[in-house]
Order: sequence, then C-alpha cells, then structure tokens
Amino acid sequence: MRSAKLSLVIFVGIVHFCSCSASLSPFYIKGMSEVEKGNYLLAIQEFDNGIREEPENPDLYFGRAKANQMLKRYERAVSDYSKVIQLRGPDDEVLLSRAFCYFYMDEIISAFNDVSRSILMNPRNHISFFLRGYINSIKKAYGAALMDYDRSLDLNPRYAEAFVNRGNIKAELGDHLGAINDFTDAIELNPNDENAFINRGTDKAIIGDYEGAIEDFSFAIIINPARIENYFLRGEAKAMIEDFQGAINDYSAMLNLNDKDARALYFRGIARLNINDRVNACNDFTRAGELGYIEAFNAIENYCKEKKSKRK
Repeated sequence: MRSAKLSLVIFVGIVHFCSCSASLSPFYIKGMSEVEKGNYLLAIQEFDNGIREEPENPDLYFGRAKANQMLKRYERAVSDYSKVIQLRGPDDEVLLSRAFCYFYMDEIISAFNDVSRSILMNPRNHISFFLRGYINSIKKAYGAALMDYDRSLDLNPRYAEAFVNRGNIKAELGDHLGAINDFTDAIELNPNDENAFINRGTDKAIIGDYEGAIEDFSFAIIINPARIENYFLRGEAKAMIEDFQGAINDYSAMLNLNDKDARALYFRGIARLNINDRVNACNDFTRAGELGYIEAFNAIENYCKEKKSKRK
C-alpha cells in the first residue's frame, strides 16, 4: 500500500493537575474559582496578590502554576511547581504536573525523571505510567513503553488513549494483529476516536485486509470529513483492490478540500491510467508537475509523451 503509517504514537495531550489541600487563603479561593471558569489571567492576578501577602503558602504557587500551564506558559509553571516542592517537599502529583510541563517544553529527560519519581511515590496512578510510556516510545525504548502502557491499563482498563498508544507500539514492532486488537478496544471505549480508526485501518491494510481498511477509513471520514489524509488512505486501499473509480472519487475529494494538492493529482492520474482515461490522467500529471510533484514528470515521460507529440 503506497502510504506512510501515521505517527506511531498519538499523544492525547492530557494535562493532569494535583488536588492540593484546601487553603484558607481568600486569594487561593478566588484564584481557583477563576481557574474553574477558565479565566486564567484573572486567576494569576489573584495568586500574585496572595503570594505578595503569603510568600510561603505553597497552594498559591500551585494555583498559579496550574493557571500558567493552562495558558501554555510552561516555564513559569515549572518554576511555580518547583517552588511548591521546595516549600513542602516532593509530591507525586506535583511532580507529574511538572513532568507534563517539561514534556511540552521538549525537556524529555527532566520529564522522564519527574514522572519516574512520581511513580515511585504513587505506583497506582495510571496517567503517570501513560506519560512515561509515551516518553519511552519517543526514546524508542519500545519494550519499556509496552510495560508502562500495560501497567496503565492494569490500573485503568477503560483508558482508551493507552490502548491507542500501545497499539502503535505493537505496530512499530510488527505485531499488527496485536495492534488491531488494541485499536479495537480503544474504539469500543471511544467510538469517536478518529486516530484509532485510522491506525486500525492502516494495520488492516498492511496485513492485506483492504476491505476492512476501507471501512475504518470511512468511519474516520465520517468523524472528520475535513481531514485530507483520511481520503488519501481510503483511496489507496481502494486502488489496492482495483476499485480505481472509487480511488478517483477519494482523490477528487482531497482536491475539493485543497485544489493545489499535488499528491492527490498525481495519484488520481495513476488511477485514471488504470481505467484507460489517459487524457485526464495526463492533465493531472501536468498539474501535479506544475505544483512541483517530482514523480509527475516521470509519469508524463512514460505515459504522455505520445499525447504531447500529437499536439505538435
């Protein structure tokens, strides 16, 4: 099948925060109220005011860290989580929250160290194992990643995201049937998981189940009809079972979303050749070439030269 597998690990972007002990500080109460409403800048103002009056109150730093994390101000959040740890010692959930910030800052080693410390302090948090599994997958430590996802699912068997990520690791290791089983479990838990359908469809195609792949890509398109890649994958699967008209329809759908998609033009041209529509195929190759798709020039040379000579 002429398509690259999607990103092997789909990270859902969970942002997990600890639940600190209740603080009597009115600034904390007001700040957390604003956080719950999504008014993060107002929340930070409250926490700033509180910290000026109570500079040793760890809850105020925690609240400000949470607000900054929601605003993707990860460096500021890390600084505040570190202050919380300084004031009251290590806490597994604060370490986990800081690990997520480090992760989004691409400080993978720091993220790994924090999440591992968090697991040592609390080995029953499924999200900690999920994050470490993801980090291990980035490091290509696939065996360790599998063990972390296994543990995450032991702790929470309904954690759909962990099934998706574990399935991706299995696929990377060549266990496509195992990957399909994991994606199926994820879909049963979350029938609107577009990525699970895409990845299951891709693995079905790899083992030659093109009909099953087409079905999965079709579900992905229903979930997200604006994603161009979904049509490409389905078009490729249709081409593999020689449903060239169906493939043409999918490549045309891609062009309806982006009329300058050179890849769609090229592959539509290939599909048109297979139904002996050389004129329109060569038109597609020409347009793809004008858009810089290198393979199109070889197709023009091989299939359209005679057509060009007739024009002269």
